[in-house]
Amino acid sequence: MELKQTGKFIAELRKEKGHTQKELAEKLNVTDKAVSRWETGRGLPDADSMLAISGFFGVTINELLGGKRIPTPDEARKEEARLAADYIKEAAEKRRYRLLTVFAVIWGALNCVCLSVFLLIFGSAAPFVYKDIMGSPDCVIAKDYSYITLYGKKFVPFDIGDNVCEPGGVLVGEARVEGADFLTKLMFYDRIRLVNGCDDADFVYLESEYDAPSDYYCLETAVEKYAALSNAPKNTYVAQIAGHDYVNYDVILDSEIVSAVVSRTKNDVREDVGCDTSHAKSEYSVTVYAKSDHGPFRRAAGEIIKKNGDYFYFDYSDIPKDQNNADYSGIFAYDLPDSINEKINGLFERIIK
Repeated sequence: MELKQTGKFIAELRKEKGHTQKELAEKLNVTDKAVSRWETGRGLPDADSMLAISGFFGVTINELLGGKRIPTPDEARKEEARLAADYIKEAAEKRRYRLLTVFAVIWGALNCVCLSVFLLIFGSAAPFVYKDIMGSPDCVIAKDYSYITLYGKKFVPFDIGDNVCEPGGVLVGEARVEGADFLTKLMFYDRIRLVNGCDDADFVYLESEYDAPSDYYCLETAVEKYAALSNAPKNTYVAQIAGHDYVNYDVILDSEIVSAVVSRTKNDVREDVGCDTSHAKSEYSVTVYAKSDHGPFRRAAGEIIKKNGDYFYFDYSDIPKDQNNADYSGIFAYDLPDSINEKINGLFERIIK
């Protein structure tokens, strides 16, 4: 059974019906977050939800688990669906019973046999163990998960819509939850991850065993920016301008600038301009991003720089993948046409004093 294949099949069935994730969630009496988890392959519907999905879309459980339609006679399909549903429901009940039994045994053993060992350990290591389990004071989650305070900055839930996001490396191994007692934190965890493809640490992924309102949280002051990027169509080019006031500005690039950037060829390479022109060694530079299917909303594309009154474009894809990030050799300076100088000047207005 492939979770992603099942999720993709559910998404296809939903789109065939013309429903959004939220509309489907209302039909199935679940949260839209649950539907999102299924469709992205991060979770499998429980037995009751499986039955509801099967009945709503007119497919069998086996078809859901296999991620594709299985051509069988109608009566056989109905019987197969009924047997599969009974099996899944029975397996779920047995699994819950086993988990409760194991928990009861372990809990009893801890209370009756290990109490003295527990006290001995806590006699010297209690402050360290307690702090580790309760979570980092640098990352505190509101009791209702309505926001996260991370290193003094406030993050709020963010709806990524149809964008594809992938959790990255762990930023905070154990977050603190307001009002959570020691036993609760001992049994459950909340950790914060970076998001692959997101260049800024103002967009994070919450990995939690609780039913949080969102998996993704955005820096409160950056919500407007990411909402604009989220709603922009794919293959939209965005310029991030680092202003002299130390604030980054995101603007969607004019189509004429985009055309000039993406259509340049080796014939446009300026042989007399070396790689030492790029980045900090230029007078000014503007980073260019393109929205794609991977990463939260964009990927690094290149850089427009100004040197001695001329404009050039450096393509990040020219850099070999195994090359050190601090080494910019092997990239070229592409000439940009004079006809777009005025529009490029507009990008630099916030930088040039």
